[in-house]
Amino acid sequence: MAFKSIKRKIETSKDIESLFRDLNTNGVESLYSHQADIIRDYQENAINASNVAIELPTGSGKTLIGLLIGEFKRQTADLKVLYLCPTRQLVNQVSELANKKYGIKTIPFTGSKLKYLPESKTSYQHKEAIAITTYSSLFNINPYFDDADLIIIDDAHASENYIASSWSLNIMRFDHEQLYLDVIGFLEEHIDSSLYNRLVDDEIDPMDKNTINVFPGYYLNDNHTDFFNLLETSVQSTNLKYDWAAIKDHIKACNLYYSWNEILIRPIIPPSLTNTAFKNAKQRIFMSATLGNGGDLERITGVNRITKIAIPEGWDKQGLGRRFFQFPSLSLRENEVEEFLLEAIGMTPR
Repeated sequence: MAFKSIKRKIETSKDIESLFRDLNTNGVESLYSHQADIIRDYQENAINASNVAIELPTGSGKTLIGLLIGEFKRQTADLKVLYLCPTRQLVNQVSELANKKYGIKTIPFTGSKLKYLPESKTSYQHKEAIAITTYSSLFNINPYFDDADLIIIDDAHASENYIASSWSLNIMRFDHEQLYLDVIGFLEEHIDSSLYNRLVDDEIDPMDKNTINVFPGYYLNDNHTDFFNLLETSVQSTNLKYDWAAIKDHIKACNLYYSWNEILIRPIIPPSLTNTAFKNAKQRIFMSATLGNGGDLERITGVNRITKIAIPEGWDKQGLGRRFFQFPSLSLRENEVEEFLLEAIGMTPR
């Protein structure tokens, strides 16, 4: 007897606002006007764009907008949707918010991919739920999420180091001592002697240890061959061989940052579209508190053409969240401050 294939039903919500009304939300009765305006702008002008940036300051409800777009695409276009957050804590927070408050099925993926639950992986692969995970789960040399159709990057301006990490060489003073000293020795004739002496001195002012310097790019280009030969030889005896292999042929496109603790060599603009898991997505959505006009988001993400949706005027009159800052040390003694903080922390599960 032949097996009968079961086709998953594709929903037919005509637009994202209709989808929201159909969701089983808990305590969220309607969208704010600025949320609805952004959703309409996206649907009318950017729904088929390869790269979209949505500007929404903290507390204005960008998580709901990102999840609604992802759920609409999952249901109506049958897409695998991946939602990225900076930290594990935010992954779990966003997933809980989606499942319990917004009525959107999501699955949090944190920790080693070897420990992902089979049922969770099946649900994502069968496009039954949105996967929520950290930036680093995608931006690594062998990601599990290598075939997402839609990638939503929350707090996009916080993703810079994660995106660039695949093309970064980090030389730590104590983990790679000889290599660190070799590179500092190469820099010696190009930097101030007092700075050089501080870098090689084991006993310096703790404040100086955190000072970060940038090696001028034109010096690096002028001495490209010598610097390449130095690293090619010295890296082989360390655990940085694979990191070096990723950038060795592109040294001229890199910046060199150095401090008493660490040397970092990384590209000015990360070649993110050489990451096939990132490149092959049908759409990438970058959500950020501020987009700016100076090309900062393009530099961070390595994507040169982004359709931008700016936040509508008047959004601040209907924000979803507020921040309340307290300065207990202005009125309390030191022992009272500690007691106050412990009591405040105990009042909230976050």
